[in-house]
Amino acid sequence: MARRTMATRPDDMRRMNRIRLLATLRACGGTSRHALSHETGLSAATVSTITAELIEEGLIGIGESTTGATSRGRPRVTLKPAADVGILACVAFRYNQAIVSLVDYAGEQVAHLRSDLDTRSLDKDGLYSALEALIRRAMAEGPVDAPPLRRITLGMQGIVDLEGRTLLWSPALTFHEAPLADALEERFDVPARLYNDCDLMAEALRKQPFRKGLKDFAAILVASGVGMGLHLRGQLVNGLKSSGTEFGHIPVHPGGALCRCGHRGCVEAYAGGYAMARRAAGLHGSDSPVDIGAVSDLSTLVSKADAGDIHARAAIDEAGEALGLGLASLFTLVDPFPIVLVGQHDELFERMTTPLRRTLAATRAGQAIAESLPISFSPDPVPLTLAGAALSGLTALDEMLANNLHLVREPGGGKAA
Repeated sequence: MARRTMATRPDDMRRMNRIRLLATLRACGGTSRHALSHETGLSAATVSTITAELIEEGLIGIGESTTGATSRGRPRVTLKPAADVGILACVAFRYNQAIVSLVDYAGEQVAHLRSDLDTRSLDKDGLYSALEALIRRAMAEGPVDAPPLRRITLGMQGIVDLEGRTLLWSPALTFHEAPLADALEERFDVPARLYNDCDLMAEALRKQPFRKGLKDFAAILVASGVGMGLHLRGQLVNGLKSSGTEFGHIPVHPGGALCRCGHRGCVEAYAGGYAMARRAAGLHGSDSPVDIGAVSDLSTLVSKADAGDIHARAAIDEAGEALGLGLASLFTLVDPFPIVLVGQHDELFERMTTPLRRTLAATRAGQAIAESLPISFSPDPVPLTLAGAALSGLTALDEMLANNLHLVREPGGGKAA
């Protein structure tokens, strides 16, 4: 029997097209109606009708007219989202650090602030207060005429519930089950949502121009910890109840090295920054990761390995092997997909890919693609987390305003005193 397809109602289609046009305008930094039609595939009539509505509602503005050297007829008007609609607070939270970026409705950053924290000394109220203070500081240091706060989007190191309300667990903290979104909504009177930071990294990578059209890939964070944001068939892969794929905690050597999660033999227990530092120092795999703390710089690892340091060589080899074993487990379940390694400098990642590919080649799932598997690098996870938070948060804001036009000039929250 043929599958029945659900028809899309005209109102829903119009709403989706509005959101699509706003996102395209943001990505282009402003463009003409003609270019919008070309970029989105929507008809010129549809683009003209919807952009006229968006201008009337104050969601997009009219920029300078442009006329090419060889063009004829009326100049093309440049359109872009109206920056003064509101501000989005994007937060990246990780071990001993929180970073906030304030982004206007046009997608432009208007303030950026980084704060070092002793995250493992915080209790729940301390976490809420620290993030509130950081956001308010960023708002106070931003432009005097900045529009009011509309929404807060947070990329968290750890596991969050699927609704983005509760931080279920984070290696950066000593407690579980923190209803962080509720706490920030009470303090700012605007919507807040949590995401796994690796999910946001994957979202940001997917939107990069040179990866346009990439539907199947994984962003693997290899920093103080190990995580993954996975896109398959153009969709982010999550659990049934929680976010992210906990790639770093796939067991690859049962009973092996001690992981920061408290278990043994995880991918992270070999490929995490603290794990590589532990191995490079010649310490035993049973030594507590907490005693080593955060590792922000592994830049000397390659030079030490080149100089003949057997512990540095072992750290690199074992990290690559653990990543290869973890990927082999995933490739047993789904077809292989391209990889973007995030969090370390290219030279270290280049060295790690050799044992990674060698390990894959020794498995049934990886033997055919071990040498050809596309692997690229991106060194700094924070800009990706913040970019993903901006993309997700602005899309959510577009959806909220599409359904509640009376809020366009009546936002909650505001600039910190």
